[in-house]
Amino acid sequence: DAKQQVTPEVYANIIHQLIIRQPEHQVSNEAIEYLERLRKKIDLIDDEIINILTSRMEIVREIGHYKKDHNIVILQSQRWKEILEKFIKRGHDAQLSEEFISKIIKSIHDESIEQQEKIMSKRQSDQDI
Repeated sequence: DAKQQVTPEVYANIIHQLIIRQPEHQVSNEAIEYLERLRKKIDLIDDEIINILTSRMEIVREIGHYKKDHNIVILQSQRWKEILEKFIKRGHDAQLSEEFISKIIKSIHDESIEQQEKIMSKRQSDQDI
């Protein structure tokens, strides 16, 4: 198919844009040590993320109990809209894509709803145990 053929000019352009990177086994010890230091920092931050998410979900469960006790629906649409807009703006300010921020905050929100649904679906006798 002629439309799919690569002309010599296009091929030359493709080759010109290629960036050849060193395979992992050819990286210097200095580079490996530097990357390892940065990865340790990321590991610490990842631990903080889990701790923060755990704390958040504890509060979500408290909210779930309150909503159950006061017969309040789980999804508060206006609150959700405000949260999403706030995070997208903050993400944009931090040079993070809207898609990335939306995926993260939607995942957190979905888990929050799931946590509250578990509480709402428990019978009173299950909670007394």
